[in-house]
Amino acid sequence: INNNSTSFSFMTLKGKGYVINPASDDILYASSGNGNGGYIATLDPLTGVGTNLGPSLFTALKSIAIHPTTKVVYGLFNSAVSSTIVRVNAEKGDAYSLFSIPISNLTSLVFDTSGVFYAFATDGKLFELSLPDGNYTELPTIQINIASVTVNPQNNEFWASRFALAGTNIDKIYKISVLTGDTLF
Repeated sequence: INNNSTSFSFMTLKGKGYVINPASDDILYASSGNGNGGYIATLDPLTGVGTNLGPSLFTALKSIAIHPTTKVVYGLFNSAVSSTIVRVNAEKGDAYSLFSIPISNLTSLVFDTSGVFYAFATDGKLFELSLPDGNYTELPTIQINIASVTVNPQNNEFWASRFALAGTNIDKIYKISVLTGDTLF
């Protein structure tokens, strides 16, 4: 801080630091919605029982994804006008804003096996996100409405659950191509 005042002698600065601990191998992580105050939890794969790590500091994280090499957990918080990508401390569950983008209907985050970061919107729009700066590129639209997406770590195939409120299309699973937007039921 530079100044030219002869009477100014000091300024008190306060700050808060945080640590983003990476995810542990062989642990399933989950995020909760408004009903559980936006907590981050671990899940027992045998019983499905969740154990809260702590509050994310957001009312709800819609989706979380773990980078395949750094093991950093990223989360998605939506507002009426934008979506915020956060980094999550995998030990305590607290999350901190990284960047926001002006797209409000994102529903799922996923990394492919090489670490490319994708965000999917409920209307099938697909974006590649750049870490850590928040630049994004729109890719071909997926031909279905999206509820959630995951990647098979064995072969890098993308699998999506279809978003439908009711009817015969509810709960269908599709393979999807991020290169063309094509789907296979």
